[in-house]
Amino acid sequence: MGTRRSHKKLTKGGRALRAYLDQNALSVPVFCERSRIDRFRVQKAMTGEIEKVSVDLAYQIERATSGAVPMTAWRENKVKESPKASAAA
Repeated sequence: MGTRRSHKKLTKGGRALRAYLDQNALSVPVFCERSRIDRFRVQKAMTGEIEKVSVDLAYQIERATSGAVPMTAWRENKVKESPKASAAA
């Protein structure tokens, strides 16, 4: 088995989806293939590269996770700095 890459900072929705994937022992590519969701859109939404996640994408993720990652998790899709990082600046 391959080693897991370190992940970029995640948005609120990204953290919720990562928790779901970890609980279900799924990778993003496998989850997306099974759910028929575009992997690149999901990865960009998770890392905040897409600031406004479409209703369609949020709905697809909510359905694919049986509600574990609700649409509202993507409402404010920005990566927040940790208090330690902002204090060091």
